[in-house]
Amino acid sequence: MFKLAWRNLWRRKRRTAITVLSITIGVGLCLFYTGLGDGMYGQVISMAVRSGSGHLVLENRSYRDDQVLKHTIQASDELIRSVKAVEGLEGYSLRISAPGMVSTSYGTVGGGFDAVRPDLDKEFSLLNRNLVEGRYLESGRDMIIGTELARKLKVNIGSKVVLTAQDRDGETVQDLFRVVGTFRTRSDMMDGFYFQITLDQAREMLGLGPDDLTQVGVYLEDRHLQDEARDYLERCEPVKASGAAVVPWQEVLSDLANYIEVDTASNYIFQILLFLVILAGVLNTVLMSVMERTYEFGVMLSIGMSRMRLLLMVVVECAMLAAIGTVCGAALGWAENALLYRYPIDLSSYLPDATVGGYFMDMALQMNLTLPHFITTLALVFVMILIVGVYPAFKAARIEPVDALHSL
Repeated sequence: MFKLAWRNLWRRKRRTAITVLSITIGVGLCLFYTGLGDGMYGQVISMAVRSGSGHLVLENRSYRDDQVLKHTIQASDELIRSVKAVEGLEGYSLRISAPGMVSTSYGTVGGGFDAVRPDLDKEFSLLNRNLVEGRYLESGRDMIIGTELARKLKVNIGSKVVLTAQDRDGETVQDLFRVVGTFRTRSDMMDGFYFQITLDQAREMLGLGPDDLTQVGVYLEDRHLQDEARDYLERCEPVKASGAAVVPWQEVLSDLANYIEVDTASNYIFQILLFLVILAGVLNTVLMSVMERTYEFGVMLSIGMSRMRLLLMVVVECAMLAAIGTVCGAALGWAENALLYRYPIDLSSYLPDATVGGYFMDMALQMNLTLPHFITTLALVFVMILIVGVYPAFKAARIEPVDALHSL
């Protein structure tokens, strides 16, 4: 049956070749856009989580709904050891997050700040990588601010600013800080309304204990390890004892997560339309093949071939067509993704400051097609082509031998 199906497939070489080519191009385009999306989303997520949140955040269960300093967690040694034991851990951050106002003689700007431990954040912090002047935090009353915030307040490296915030009891407190660095992330919110200070100084200013934190940020080498890391942390006794909730970045950065969800849905719609074009071509090829061989099928049925065997033969032809096109499309898609992973598309001259979900996106677009998406796309195309081939196969199996023999 397989040998016969293979010969039947290549009776009309030109038509079969055109159909295979259309499947190849269609699969290649689907993998191209899937890889582009995977690369873009991965890049933006990496930049967003390194701007402060982390892939996972440990925080007081009440903090997400009421972000005040009375909702803190205790960073015990046991809790930190549990975080350090996470598989695929790149690093972790100990933070106090709060709103505040920065003032100089030229004005006051309200915004938000994080107090961090410089020795933990320095290696993987987005702000450290995007310093345009000065240095990162070290100790004491150091502060780093965005370039736009520095422009509004008319401050330079070494300038002193006054930070006003509310302590744990809701009382207004102030402290003097020195600007040691300015950063530019190309995010309007980050550059214009955000700043960082040291954790020890924040605890002293805000009346917090030596182990008090609002959040522990967990940074992973691969964002796809997030679910396993979350399950592990939720099972750890020190995490349970602290009363901390393990919150994924999708909840912390909900606007970005919603944007990615909507953009992914639009990408799926495009791929479905592309699939429909491919399926129309396959259906036309197989249906024409069946109609051209009506007499041949009549002879086969007359000499004893069962209708089920005839149906299976047409389905096998369709499966072979799908397999050839899918394999060729997979090769094309993998090659283009490998090429554009190594040599990203640089669009910076056309879109120098593009943002996605409020976060700056590097316009050197690097594809990064994930294996699950690669396999899912190929499997979906193959199965859909098989389903389309069922109709012509049933049509062939229902041919009446007498009518077929008179059709010549």
